[in-house]
Amino acid sequence: MPRSEQKERRFRQTPRRRFGEGDGSARMPRRRARATAAIAACVLLAAVAAGCGAGDGPTVAHVGKGAIGQSAVAHWAHALEHGASLQGLRDERRGTAAQRALGLLIAAQWVDGEAARQGVAPSSDAVSKAVNGRKEANGVSEFEAALHASGQTIGDVELDARSELAAAALAGKLVQRASQITEAEVTSYYEQHHKLFTEGEERQTELIENLPSPAAATALVRRIGTGNAFKKRALKEAVVRTVSGAPAPGDITNLSDAIFAARQGVVSPPTKLNRTWTVFIVRKIVPAKLKPLARVRRDAERRLIAQRHRQLFASFEREYKARWKARTICQRGYVVPKCAQYTGPQPAEESPFPSE
Repeated sequence: MPRSEQKERRFRQTPRRRFGEGDGSARMPRRRARATAAIAACVLLAAVAAGCGAGDGPTVAHVGKGAIGQSAVAHWAHALEHGASLQGLRDERRGTAAQRALGLLIAAQWVDGEAARQGVAPSSDAVSKAVNGRKEANGVSEFEAALHASGQTIGDVELDARSELAAAALAGKLVQRASQITEAEVTSYYEQHHKLFTEGEERQTELIENLPSPAAATALVRRIGTGNAFKKRALKEAVVRTVSGAPAPGDITNLSDAIFAARQGVVSPPTKLNRTWTVFIVRKIVPAKLKPLARVRRDAERRLIAQRHRQLFASFEREYKARWKARTICQRGYVVPKCAQYTGPQPAEESPFPSE
């Protein structure tokens, strides 16, 4: 029998096997099976991240060990041009659509990389839950219609949600650090900021308002004097000044300034208030005084935490940008402000980290 016919006969007689049957995979050792599963998971993760990863086509930027492909930039440029809705990612809205898309994808890898570096990267379950929450909030049909209109995919929404969760987790760590203060730190802050905890000077004042003119105000004072008749007609006000010291004559621009520039017990000259005139007498002056720490401890803690919060955020953002910009290498023709090669003026950017 000719050799070709023998091969054809053997081929027809060979039974068809399902994938994994009779090819050794059923006897695969457990360790190898686990390794294969891990590889498959990595491949799946890479596919999900294709919105911010290399995708198809040449790589145009590397962020650490990650890559951004030309096709991903083109995809996101199209989405931005068609009104892509973003919550976690920050669209700078400067430059061409491709430049904006690349900046956005770099930012996504920065925040994801930092979250992984600090051990707060969101889980797949958390991302899925966030995406489902967006669907429910907008209505499934509206959600899908918006994706279709902009050319986005579920993978794009997952990318956006992942970035939002990662940024929130990083901000949460900073908030937690800022709130870890000691009693000694509170005391020190109080001692260094006495002005914040000082009750301003109080002036107990009697005012007669709504007089039609300076002449009418002067005539009234002449007629009733500054004693009991003035007291009966006057409105009593306790005015507290938060700024130390009396205003200079040239700085008097309102009634409060006039009260704190006045001499105790002496009737004031007519002072304009809105469209009418007022005269007043400062009857008593209560000097400014420092509130005891026991009374203002919570306020001091709140202020100290807020100050540390601002300082930590500012320091973190400087280090974060410097660290990840140094790791971002872009190809010629794809250099944007987040690239290490960029040497132009650095535009102001909205922080990706919620500060409240």
